[in-house]
Amino acid sequence: MSDASPPARSHRLVRERRPSLGRYALALAVLMVALVAVALGVDAPERYLAATVLALLADAFSAAALIVGIVALVRRRCVVAATFGVVIAVLGNPLVLLHGLGALA
Repeated sequence: MSDASPPARSHRLVRERRPSLGRYALALAVLMVALVAVALGVDAPERYLAATVLALLADAFSAAALIVGIVALVRRRCVVAATFGVVIAVLGNPLVLLHGLGALA
């Protein structure tokens, strides 16, 4: 009989890699702002369709950033980045800008 003992186990805690949803929300919000800027730059009488499509894509990115940001806030993942993502997604939304700036005129 041999006295072979089982290999020693490591008692280190293995951190599970969690997705940083807050960073994703912030990235989506920044991409939304970039799309809004491009849509405003493209806006011209003969390019109305392109500007409209870009604005609709920006709306989709805004909605995605808002949803991911809220999920990140609920799950407490990258709270600061998620908060900035939600704020940028709401305030930079083309529809919010349209109605907000239209109310000032």
